[in-house]
Amino acid sequence: MTAIHSPKTGTRVPLARVNLGDDEIAAAARVIENGQLCQGEIHEQFERAFAEHLGVKHAITVSSGSTALLVAMQAIGLGPGDEVIVPDITFVSTATAATYLGATVVFCDINLENYCIDASCIEPLINDRTKLIVPVHLGGRMADMATIMAIAEKHQLAVLEDAAGAHGAAVDQRYAGTIGDAAIFSFTPTKPITTGEGGMITTNDPDIARRCRLIRNFGDQSKFEWNSLGFNFRMTAVSAALGLEQLQRLNDNIARRRSIAAKYHEAFADLPEVQTPRIPNCELTNFQLYTVLLDTTKLSVTRDEVIDQLAQQGVASRLYYPALHRMPVFEGTASAGLGRKFPNADSYEESALSLPIYADMNQSEQSIVIDQMREIIGQSRLWGPVQV
Repeated sequence: MTAIHSPKTGTRVPLARVNLGDDEIAAAARVIENGQLCQGEIHEQFERAFAEHLGVKHAITVSSGSTALLVAMQAIGLGPGDEVIVPDITFVSTATAATYLGATVVFCDINLENYCIDASCIEPLINDRTKLIVPVHLGGRMADMATIMAIAEKHQLAVLEDAAGAHGAAVDQRYAGTIGDAAIFSFTPTKPITTGEGGMITTNDPDIARRCRLIRNFGDQSKFEWNSLGFNFRMTAVSAALGLEQLQRLNDNIARRRSIAAKYHEAFADLPEVQTPRIPNCELTNFQLYTVLLDTTKLSVTRDEVIDQLAQQGVASRLYYPALHRMPVFEGTASAGLGRKFPNADSYEESALSLPIYADMNQSEQSIVIDQMREIIGQSRLWGPVQV
């Protein structure tokens, strides 16, 4: 297979890297050759394969993970006057999709075990305007879906899983994207499946699926029969072709990510300043991200300074993501928290560090990351050097 990697970025080890090969090239070429570049059979093939892989009844392709959120929320019936509960740590689209529909976002603190929504904080946020809970499986880690579903059932709320990066992740032998009323996935280049841009909605509810298909295609009931509000949220045919091929090697890619994560675990096990991901036996994560927490009280540097020092050595790293309640887009709105505290989100924002991980990461690249991390921690340790 001829691998196609993303362009060089000036770093020795990028945060993520696209891995496309001959199968994807051939699939894209077939679409171009047959001339059907809009919605068609290739989308149906990708949808059927994705649904079958997860064991759900319906999968609906859309143009991105962000539009998947917007379409799914509209299909569930979210609108003005409604409130939706989302974690304070997530990509902004989880919140702004609801805002576009006129709903009010209510941020919920996270837990520091897997960085997902703290299920114990959800119920006090519920009132008679609450309509939807959106747990995010951050970086491929699974939110506490058993507790969340029990809360939703008690209060008759809908649950939309934001599984943007959780392809193939599971808890208690149930895949992300199969537990709530609906779910969304993203296919951007950092994800275990990439189509460049693209997204997918999954559900077992035929009414939600029907509404999603209408919304993504202008609300068109038949040709030029616009009975409901929709827009062009369709995936391109080339993207669908890439996704269908990428799906075939998803399990292999996840296995590679887990192997790489295991080496990180081992390499940082003797560093008390570095908290590596804690994975319970009931959970299978895909390690879409490999995120550690730095105990900066034991270091002479901040997390941002660690990012800068890694960058100076050619290693990319990043915070995924800053706390949303402080973002200017929500400033002065009810979504900003109205004085509520988010201690875990605040702590995460100061200490979280995501390191490079991708399916074709080689031993040399990972060794560079490990060596540079150990050297930085060793030189910054307040109570003495660490063996590098």
